[in-house]
Order: sequence, then structure tokens, then C-alpha cells
Amino acid sequence: MSTDQDTLQFTFTHTQDWVSHNIDSWTALFPVVQSPSPRILEVGCWEGRSGVFLLTQLCRDGGEIVCIDHFDLLDTPAGRERHAKVKHNFSLTGKPFRIMDKFSVPALMTLLEEEMLAMTPGFDWIYIDGSHEAADTFLDGELAWRMAKKGAIVIFDDYHWDKEPEESLHHPKRGIDAFMTLHDGEYEHLSSPLCYQMILRKTSNMRIGFLTNQRANRGAQDAFGYGIHLVLAFDSQYAMGAAVTVRSAIENTEERVTVYVIDCGLLEEEKEKFRSSIPKDSDATLMFLRLPEDSVVAEMGAMWAKVDIAACRKGALS
Repeated sequence: MSTDQDTLQFTFTHTQDWVSHNIDSWTALFPVVQSPSPRILEVGCWEGRSGVFLLTQLCRDGGEIVCIDHFDLLDTPAGRERHAKVKHNFSLTGKPFRIMDKFSVPALMTLLEEEMLAMTPGFDWIYIDGSHEAADTFLDGELAWRMAKKGAIVIFDDYHWDKEPEESLHHPKRGIDAFMTLHDGEYEHLSSPLCYQMILRKTSNMRIGFLTNQRANRGAQDAFGYGIHLVLAFDSQYAMGAAVTVRSAIENTEERVTVYVIDCGLLEEEKEKFRSSIPKDSDATLMFLRLPEDSVVAEMGAMWAKVDIAACRKGALS
């Protein structure tokens, strides 16, 4: 730990230091954090060693931490002792902190509701080091991701844990990989392939994804998944112009955009170019629709495609 902490009476177990080896890589990330008063979310804190480091170093000029750990639900002497240690250690930093003595899912759901009501919601640094089960790690990541601000640092611990095979359901890597596949295009990968941790920087906007009753009239379009539906009908002659139109619409729309393209004779390579023109970090969906067999287009040309729109169905994909 840093020399700033050496004179303080933290109650850490010296044989349970799983943080110090991360200090150099974490410190290198501090300049990336955009907020002068970072909000930290930690899932799994043990005795608070990582939280103390972040509060004293990342939050030198201001900031706070929310720490989630079940502490055996305070039903065991060991759980109560560890809870007391974390509270004591955090108190010595002089920084604002909150300890949630719950399992991660109910705690994260509570935070989601609270953040939806907050004036400035979201976290700047998220550290996930709870369960080693793949499914649990995936769910912790998914719920926490909804509260990660754009630009937030999100760190998954134990990506190369050596106590279980990495392909096992009892290893966090499988859950982390599934999370990364689901959110491909929404983050920048900051850690090296051999790094013990998986470190991401979020590049997409924060989307908490549901509403509380108190906020039923605010943000409904985002929470309920409402968005813009854009329908185009064109052939090869107008493919490039249509791609420019769609990209412009996506880049200038904050909400989700669903694009339906009525295929009036596009080549497969033209469809692929059209797909590649969609910004990868956008919340946009592209669907190609086939014309009905008795289409007006087949008889009179692509300029009449609008007449066929009503006959096209979402299931008629090309």
C-alpha cells in the first residue's frame, strides 16, 4: 500500500493482500478518469484494502465509494468482524463511504433504483471482485454496467484465476467473456492479454434501463426501450445515399434507432457494406426485409416500393 497509509492504523490481515500487486496498473489508469470527484462502486471488498487505496489515491481531491459485500449477512463472528474492519478502515480515510451488507444482486438492484432518482447518477470506477461463479460474475457485471458512466473504468478481477479451469462454470472468465460478447462495441479494452484482471473503459452512454414509480414520467423513452423506427426502400442505384442517410440519423439521435430496409434487389456485398456503415458503438438495429412475391416493385420498379411497405413483415428477413 502507499506511504500515505503507513502511519494510519488500518486493520488488514497481511497474509490476505490481494491488492498491492494491482497498484501500478491501477495508478496508470487514474488520468483516464474524467471526474475530479470520482464515484467508486466495488462488488466484493473483503477487508477494504482496495477501497482504502482508491479512496486515498484516486479520491485525493474528492470522491466516494459504495462497497457491496454480504459479510455472511452478519450472521457469523467472521462476517461481523470483517464488516467492522471495513468500516474502521474506510473511516480512517476521511472520505465518504457506504457499505451494503447484502449479496450483490439485491444490493445492485437497490442501487439501480437509487441511481435512477439521483440528480447526477452513475459511477466512474467499478471494481467487480465478488463471486467466482461465471453466472454470478456475468450478472454482477451486467447490473453494474448499467450504472457505469460513459468513460468509466470497469475492472473484473480473477480473469486468469488458477484455482479452476478457465472454461469452467465455476470460473469468472467464462462469465466475463459472455459479458464482453454481449457488450461488444460499447467499450475500449485496456488490459493486456496476460493481465490477471480484465480492464475495460466504457465508450457507450449510461442506460440504467428501468424506472421507479417516483420517476414514471421522466426518462420513459430510454427505460421502456422506445426509439425511432426508420424504413427505407431502395435498390443498388441509391444504396450509397441511403447508407449516408441512415448513418446521419443514427449519429444525431440519442435514442435507439431501428432501421428497416426493404430490399429492392440489393447484392449481398452491398448489404454487407450497408451493415458496416452502421457505427459500432451505436444503439442501432438493422433489418433487411424481403418484398412480397406479388410486390408492386416487381411490376413497376423500385420507386414504387413505398406501396409495398405495408405488406412487408418483420419475419420476412433477407
